[in-house]
This record gives sequence, C-alpha cells and structure tokens, in this order.
Amino acid sequence: MRLKLVAAALSFAVLSSAPARAVPITYEFSGTTNGTSVPWAGDFYVDMGIDHLTPFSGQFVLESDTAPYYQDSTQKNFFDQMLSFTVAFGATGGNASFSGPQGLQVPPPWGWNSSSLGIGNDVPGGGGALFDQWSLYGSLAEPAGTPANVYYRFELWGTSSAPLWDVMPELDALPGTDVFGTMGFNLWATLYDDNGGWIGETRLSSHVTELNRVATAVPEPDTWVLVAIGLGGLILVRRRSTAASRAS
Repeated sequence: MRLKLVAAALSFAVLSSAPARAVPITYEFSGTTNGTSVPWAGDFYVDMGIDHLTPFSGQFVLESDTAPYYQDSTQKNFFDQMLSFTVAFGATGGNASFSGPQGLQVPPPWGWNSSSLGIGNDVPGGGGALFDQWSLYGSLAEPAGTPANVYYRFELWGTSSAPLWDVMPELDALPGTDVFGTMGFNLWATLYDDNGGWIGETRLSSHVTELNRVATAVPEPDTWVLVAIGLGGLILVRRRSTAASRAS
C-alpha cells in the first residue's frame, strides 16, 4: 500500500511539475508587390523577374522564449529568434521563391545575423504622429547562379497607432492584421566587394495585407519525457494493484 501511494505521488508530482516551455510559433503573411527600386546602386542591378502587383505569400517561425539582447524605454531588439522563413511570388509560387535564415553571410563590418527583430515604442511619424513599429529582418538563400558576392535579405514590418509596446511583451504575442495600420515586405539583392564592402543593391517592395498566427502549441521533447515518466508510474501502480487483487 505504501509503495502504491509513493508511486502515485511521484507520478502526480512529475506530471504537474512538467515545465510550461515556450514553443516555436508559426505565422503566415501575404500581399502584393508594389515596386522595384535601385537606390544608390551605381551600375549594379539584379532583375528579380517579379512584376508589379504580383501576389505573394510566406511563412515564418519564431522561437517565442528568446530574450531581447537589448531593451530600453523606446525599443526591444532580438537576435536569431527566427527558426525558418519562406516566401513565394506568384499564384503558385512560380515567379520566385526564397528561404532562410542563412546565417552571417558578409564579413564585418557589413555582416548581419541570420535574423533580428525589433519593436519600437512611440517612433515619430509624418505630421508629428507617434507610432509603434515592428520589424523582422533576415538573410535568405541565393537563387541558383547568383554570384558569390551577391546576398539576399528581407524585411517584414508593420506600424500601428495602437500600443504595440503593451501587447507585444513576448514574441508569442505578435499581433495579427487587425492591429497594424500599414505593413510591408522588402526583398534586397545586395552586392559587396571582395572585402565585404557595400557596392549597391536592388530592392523589391511589397504591401502586406495579411499577417496571422497559425501554429498550435506542441510540447517540447523534454516535456514529453517527463509526461512519459509520470504515466509510467501510474501504469506501475495499476499493474501492482491488479497483481495484488489476483493473488488475493
């Protein structure tokens, strides 16, 4: 009887103490392209083959328990919390597609992390208005045939007159389309010299019309181990109870 109580207590303790771990959160976004520009590019130009008003859709996964590497009263910044990113242009993705993150691609001082996310509080806008803003940056795999010193990266961003600072304390609280007044997506092809010096770039700009969280929470592997241990204890209690009943 004492063994039964100990095993049951242990099983309950393990199950109830299993940590509520943060899990990767998946988001989807979509919109249409609205222009290509070549700012400060000199003779450099990459034709991405993506026309004006081309529809696109994408998906990215954030690790929701990443702590900010820097924060103060005006901003929160995160590094490498993006686990995956994909975007495809055209109704079936036939125009172009990209994936990431790709890690640090360019030597310092021009290098960047595989991804970064920033949240700004009361950023000045046009007409003196203040906005909260959110931006996700990341590096992308280059299409086949891309020269070795041309790198692709993206920016997904949104601004809002609503207090994002208050509703985005953690990465798993990323709001949806209804919160943002304006959202956009930029794709860059950037040319560097052999020493990592910036030469020029092509930018594809796009308007984002939908951004929504789509993932369901799934326990992490170590949580499953604890659950299995707890269930094993309960099964042991059941088997001993059955054996004792048969013996009597």
